[in-house]
Amino acid sequence: MQVASWMSSPVHTVVPATSAADAVALLRRYRIRHLPVVDGDRAVGVVTDRDLRGVAPGTAVSTIMSRPVVVVSPRTAIDKAARLLFDRRIGCLPVIDDGRLVGILTQTDAVAALVDVLRYRVGGRTAEVTVSYLPEAMAVAHRAIRGLGGEVARLVAATVDPLANGEPPRRVRLQIETREVSRVVEALQAAGLEVLASGVPDDRRSRGEIE
Repeated sequence: MQVASWMSSPVHTVVPATSAADAVALLRRYRIRHLPVVDGDRAVGVVTDRDLRGVAPGTAVSTIMSRPVVVVSPRTAIDKAARLLFDRRIGCLPVIDDGRLVGILTQTDAVAALVDVLRYRVGGRTAEVTVSYLPEAMAVAHRAIRGLGGEVARLVAATVDPLANGEPPRRVRLQIETREVSRVVEALQAAGLEVLASGVPDDRRSRGEIE
């Protein structure tokens, strides 16, 4: 998956001489947090809402913008772009193609993209697996599922049943994103948990049945 699929375009920009007051007005108008600073077609800096806090209204953004600019191409892999954002501790990446600014990728965009990638790899279906209650059942289940790898399964939520009415807990319901319920069941059983039921809730054939 490439940056082109997740970047925002067209991009709202300012020039080095833009005042802080005008930059703030743009951020508020479009409800954004980052403004690339351009000189012609060339990105020369980035100014953010944080940079502009407490700055005198007439201050030129050239004096407060971040530089040099870390940029990516529309064809950059999204995981590489996300790594750049994390490693450099920056909030956005201007996207440059043939020397021109064509988009912007923010931290929020990158996180959304990686979540989407994970859902695609796992399969995007949430299975429900019920195991007998043990005080450590949730921790054991988490370790067992994590051991399968994120591309096979991911634990989304775990709840104890029943939760109230003074009754002792009898089971733990696990919601798991996976395409391979049988492997999840095997891993849970190998970890010492008793599996009572498993299946994909929207699949009537598998509801309440161990696959």
